[in-house]
Amino acid sequence: MGRAPLGHWFEVVLAEGIKREIRMMARALGNDVRKLFRIKIGKLTLNKLPTGEFIDIDRDKLWQYIKNGGTV
Repeated sequence: MGRAPLGHWFEVVLAEGIKREIRMMARALGNDVRKLFRIKIGKLTLNKLPTGEFIDIDRDKLWQYIKNGGTV
């Protein structure tokens, strides 16, 4: 089986995952993961933070966003 050309995008949704699980699944299907973007953790959604930027947030506030919802 030949390899697919670069530039294909897939969306994978996991309710709960283990370290590098997506990379292992892709490798099992004969693909490599070149970039991986996490856009949601619990109810916390990442959609406004520019590439390379970050916010400084304390642990309690982070868990509040994950449990109750929030957007970064």
